[in-house]
Amino acid sequence: MEKSETWIPKAADPIRILIQRPGALGDICRTLPALNCLRRQFPAARLTWLVYDSWQEILDGHPELDDLIVARRTGGGSPWETGLIRELRNQRFEITLDFQGTFRSGLLALLSGCSNRIGFSRSFCREGNHLFNNRHVELPRQPLHRVEKNLALVRALEVDTRDARPELPDSREAEKSAEEWLRQLVPAGASVILMIPGASRRQSYKRWPPSHFSRLAILLREAGHCPLIAWGPGEERLAIQVEKGSGQAARMLPPSGIRQLAAVIRRSACIVTGDSGPMHLASALDVPLVALFGGTDSRLNAPWSRHYRLLDGSPHPASRASRKRDASRFLASILPETVAYEVQGLLAEVSANAKTTPDGG
Repeated sequence: MEKSETWIPKAADPIRILIQRPGALGDICRTLPALNCLRRQFPAARLTWLVYDSWQEILDGHPELDDLIVARRTGGGSPWETGLIRELRNQRFEITLDFQGTFRSGLLALLSGCSNRIGFSRSFCREGNHLFNNRHVELPRQPLHRVEKNLALVRALEVDTRDARPELPDSREAEKSAEEWLRQLVPAGASVILMIPGASRRQSYKRWPPSHFSRLAILLREAGHCPLIAWGPGEERLAIQVEKGSGQAARMLPPSGIRQLAAVIRRSACIVTGDSGPMHLASALDVPLVALFGGTDSRLNAPWSRHYRLLDGSPHPASRASRKRDASRFLASILPETVAYEVQGLLAEVSANAKTTPDGG
């Protein structure tokens, strides 16, 4: 039976909900707080996440999910595959939550046969997405953090979004790899400062200069820390450049997958990175981090965690086009000495908080 457009399920209802956020790393991490709230509100629900195969690793075995539907990209970059729509229809979802807000996600929600398709209003989605969804969430006109935007979507179901706590699954194999790497690379007693210089090729304008990372590594090593360099596919040359420029004050980690990167992040005292997927991963893991901005709006994309320092080289206000065009100059204006100072201050702050908090957290 088709539910009304204002239908709100009861907490004990065994409803079937589809979460649409197929990628990428940062976007998935920023949707995890909404997942956490959904699970707390609807403990009997069957929660399924539609994800691209390239990002499946992040969500496999997630304790708050019941199932994944994996969409495989074809050579042309489309998510369509034989059987995907049939699988969506077979699940008989009662609610779809369209965090993606694109033509594809809206069309998939419609083709799933679900009668309660929740998405954003016309001004806050793209590519005519609002035409496919039949319950629309309005947002305030002022800049809204991406996590808060996602939480607003689940509030359409009267979900309590206070105390949202993102969770990530771990892997025993990845944890063992991380422990072995750090045993080989980190001197006894030294704190790990994990530097992540990369960003996706499409968003390379978000990268802090490699020479700045090299200089930062030297400063951190002189302060008694152990700077390490994490890198992903296509970033080996960049990591080598940072390592050589530092005179090996920083050492490269072996190539790692997302689970291994998360395991290293968990064991780090502090992360230094630009606005990237790994930054949002570190934020979801609630690890102290220093975030470097210049090409994107820090009001929308700042870490969503307890312990971070944000350094933004762009002037305020600055248009999106200006930030992207002048990102290299804005980021270069953030000096390594400033970052090293913020790292030290953040570590001192976290240490002081740990001493005054009863649970040590």
